Amino acid sequence: MKKVIIGVLALAVVLGVLFWMFAPSLFGPKEDPIKEITLTMYGLWESEELLKPAIDEYKKLHPNITVKYEFNRSTNYRTKVQTRIANNDPQRPDIFILHNSWLPMFVKDGSLSPAPPEIISFEEFSKSFYPVVKETLSGGNQIYALPRGVDGLALYYNPELLEPLGINIPKNWKELTDAAAAVAVNDEEGKVTTGGLAIGMTGNVDHWSDILGLLFLQLPGASLEKPNDPQRLGDEVMRYFTDLPTGKLTEGKILWDKNMPSSTQAFAEKRLAFYIGPSWRASELRQLNKELKFGIAPMPQLPNQPVVNWGTFWAYGVSSTSPYSREAWEFVKFLTSADTQLLLYREASVARLFGLPYSRLELQDKVKEDPFVGPFINQAGTYKSWYLNSGTFDQGINDQIIKYYEDGINGIVDQRKEPGAVLGTIEQGVQQELDKYRKPAVAPSP
Repeated sequence: MKKVIIGVLALAVVLGVLFWMFAPSLFGPKEDPIKEITLTMYGLWESEELLKPAIDEYKKLHPNITVKYEFNRSTNYRTKVQTRIANNDPQRPDIFILHNSWLPMFVKDGSLSPAPPEIISFEEFSKSFYPVVKETLSGGNQIYALPRGVDGLALYYNPELLEPLGINIPKNWKELTDAAAAVAVNDEEGKVTTGGLAIGMTGNVDHWSDILGLLFLQLPGASLEKPNDPQRLGDEVMRYFTDLPTGKLTEGKILWDKNMPSSTQAFAEKRLAFYIGPSWRASELRQLNKELKFGIAPMPQLPNQPVVNWGTFWAYGVSSTSPYSREAWEFVKFLTSADTQLLLYREASVARLFGLPYSRLELQDKVKEDPFVGPFINQAGTYKSWYLNSGTFDQGINDQIIKYYEDGINGIVDQRKEPGAVLGTIEQGVQQELDKYRKPAVAPSP
């Protein structure tokens, strides 16, 4: 009997120990498994291969998150994105590329989900990026997008055309005019065979709208929104822009005319001394002519005036109808971090001359001496932006306003109208377009 009691007690002890060890897992609360999340990202300009290293790095840090990258063509891109977001389409993106000038269109219809302050505060945002980023990608202390890089206009020049004439790199518009006139070649009929500077026309001057926008921004008091001003500053800018290539300011030397090919093509063919364009044109020029030698300098300025340059760039935004907006913003912050920008720059440099100019202030020293990227980064602190950005293909604020200015310039150039005769029509059209996006606007809460 004694042995039976001892056996029962021993069995009870063993069962008690086993219960203590395994009961919590058998009967206690179970933790939810980590949720698998797929983020759809709409991209432009860059193939999936260029983004893949960054996406793979993020996957290592967040195994439960898969980023599906979809490359898009620029045609109808902006309208497609907004329509799919508005309709909560199953194919709508969680993350998408947008131009920095598109914010009025996307904020107006509530397409953007602002950044949660616990992911990136407004103070961190303001200190991390160039002033033009804060000016164009935020509003009312709400952060609507983060820049994938920065870009703007710079002055490309052909040293093979300049050096034989002893021409130095111009620093202001007067020096540029004189240098362009010295190098330009006209034939017996007055046609341009070697262009000095591509400017003043809309048909064969790439980025003419950006150049015109910069001239307005550099002249204190001139207004792109209300160019028909009483002080006639808009008249002054339009007259200078259209007179410059014609010989009126250069003692009859014609700098540029309609018989020339596009300014990009002419520069690649060594038929143009000075060309104005963004950083990404450098890789295109090298592809067009591997033998082309060129340098890049900061944009000319007006003497004794504040330094102003033209900024135009793309950013990452988060859809307001994304079910994973928080996770999407965490990925966007990762994409625009210093480490990821360095990674993407290295990857892009394998495929082309250089990567995207960094948008973070802390990375400026990495490329400030680079002959291709340095001129763009070193002037990034003075970038200003408005709605005359070429190549956004937005069928909206840029394209519409560009069309008003294009009609006005063509009226001056082709129909010999006075600038004052077209500025009233331009201003009316600009006001009509901007009024579409005036307040009140839909601004969703984070």
